[in-house]
Amino acid sequence: MAEQQILLSIVVPTRNRARYAISMIESILDLKGDVFELVVSDNSDDNTLADWVTHQCNDPRLIYKRVTGALSMTENHNHAFGMASGEFVCLIGDDDTVLPTILDGCRCAHQQKLDALTPGTTIRYCWPDLVHRYWGKRQAGKIYADRWEGQVWVGNPKREAFACMRRAGQGTAWLPKLYHGIVRRSLLEELKAETGAYCFGVSPDVYMAMALARKVIRQACTDTPLTIPGSSGGSNSGRAAKREHKGDLKKDPHMVAFRDEIWPEGNPEFFSIETVWAQAALEAVRRANWEEMLSVFNFPYLYAICFLRHSDYFHEIRRAISVGALTRGRSRGLIWLSIAMQIARAFGATSWYYIRRSIRPTPRGYSQEYGTYPDIRSASEFVSTILGEKASWKSAFTSLK
Repeated sequence: MAEQQILLSIVVPTRNRARYAISMIESILDLKGDVFELVVSDNSDDNTLADWVTHQCNDPRLIYKRVTGALSMTENHNHAFGMASGEFVCLIGDDDTVLPTILDGCRCAHQQKLDALTPGTTIRYCWPDLVHRYWGKRQAGKIYADRWEGQVWVGNPKREAFACMRRAGQGTAWLPKLYHGIVRRSLLEELKAETGAYCFGVSPDVYMAMALARKVIRQACTDTPLTIPGSSGGSNSGRAAKREHKGDLKKDPHMVAFRDEIWPEGNPEFFSIETVWAQAALEAVRRANWEEMLSVFNFPYLYAICFLRHSDYFHEIRRAISVGALTRGRSRGLIWLSIAMQIARAFGATSWYYIRRSIRPTPRGYSQEYGTYPDIRSASEFVSTILGEKASWKSAFTSLK
């Protein structure tokens, strides 16, 4: 009898975060069926997670490997992708989890011959150790959810790629994302064959979303949640919540393992969410020789949001503006005028964002709050009961052409 094909590889790179990873593994292995595998590449300095897997996790669906020697985040991602064998791949973090709906989504993607299924982020879990700069532990242990209708629609990867570059790589939106999305694994193998690795850049999720936008032909999008992103105190999202997610390019803990990454001319030379996302988006289109995307990258918007959010790096931002003006042959006066216009735009959007957050102090203004829950496993158990109460969304795929 032929061996059953693995439908989905859930890929998780991790390092020194066993307390989160154990709960994540338990929650995913709670799912029924053997059509998926959970792939974990562990680059930890200690044996905590390895010992737990050896003594307490005897499940053939877990594909676990301990990788010694400190790797960069991107190197660990590349190693993890190489361990996957499923028809589709979903990338999550070690403080996240997936929902039962992801298997239904993969079955529908297989039947419809999709290259990618891209969900919105309608549910989020905040771990008990999450501390926000303004709201303290107000969100700790809580689940936040928005409404969803089970809708499915046809995506447009190229349009989304243009939109991403016009916002300076800030967020993946409805790009065919691998991080908390589903993508056909054969496309990842094509990327590796063309460039020598699955991903480059300092932010693998943004890099992969932009790189895959050039590959994906049949994409569906849905508002049905397939995963639960987690925000923990020990993660980059936890640093961001405390407004500590920035630093020196060579000394920041996130950056020290990166040795050969190219930092684009005109990108301010300091570590932050904004500059890292910009670097990854630019690196993806550079390696793909996607010239039309390079030409629409919105540097003035990048400078504007850096000025607003990271004024302590004023000199680095101003230096990047000067370098960028020389590189792209533009007048400094025109660039500064564009930046001023973008600052006004970004300031208005930021002000409205904080007004909404002050009225409803939830992550991104989510509409519903549940909790508290001690870990991602208990959170996913609760969310699964909510999903069970909603009508099936699979029939929506019949409208795809």
